[in-house]
Amino acid sequence: MLDLTNLLSSKARQKVFRLYFSQTNRRYYLRELERLLHEPVGNIRRELLRWSKAGLFLREKVGNLTYYSLNTSFPLYEELKAIVSKTIGIEYILKEGLKAIESIVLAIIYGSVASVEDTGNSDIDILLIGNPDMDELVNNVHRILITI
Repeated sequence: MLDLTNLLSSKARQKVFRLYFSQTNRRYYLRELERLLHEPVGNIRRELLRWSKAGLFLREKVGNLTYYSLNTSFPLYEELKAIVSKTIGIEYILKEGLKAIESIVLAIIYGSVASVEDTGNSDIDILLIGNPDMDELVNNVHRILITI
């Protein structure tokens, strides 16, 4: 049985979910994930094995590598994607990061990310209304993008 009580309690799980749910069509192998997420491979492997058993991730052996990808047919896939997006995903990170700039009146994400049609190569379209200091804006956006 799938226990969702502590869905996002693990830092490694948050990083894995953020990466996979922001690039749903990609597959990664463990050492690649270790480099991308800056997490010990053991922590990543434990999370992927746990969620593979539950059916959220698919495993595929190619030579000596095991690739993991999201199972978009998983019954709770859409709900989990929405939870990740609203709590630790790109939407949340941008919202929290742009709050620090007081002169932004309104920030809107639009395009493929907003319509949930983004791919691994999609950019993030943001409309900002206000009169922010450009240096402050660039620094905050850079800091935000580093965390994604």
